[in-house]
Amino acid sequence: FLLDYLSQELAPGERSNFERHLAICPSCVAYLATYEQAVLLGREALRQELATDPPKLDSELVRAVLHSRTRI
Repeated sequence: FLLDYLSQELAPGERSNFERHLAICPSCVAYLATYEQAVLLGREALRQELATDPPKLDSELVRAVLHSRTRI
């Protein structure tokens, strides 16, 4: 629900109801802010992970895996 809200994907009626609630509930405003921050941090971590080269595989491990595949 919160991700749909932040992504502007809620139906207009649901969005209006939720925003009316946010107008009177500071606890939900605070929770929404921390939720949004968590989503942004998660996206940034994924972006950084995808931008780095994967670790080099040990050639002995690769040979062992390939050898086991031929035996199956």
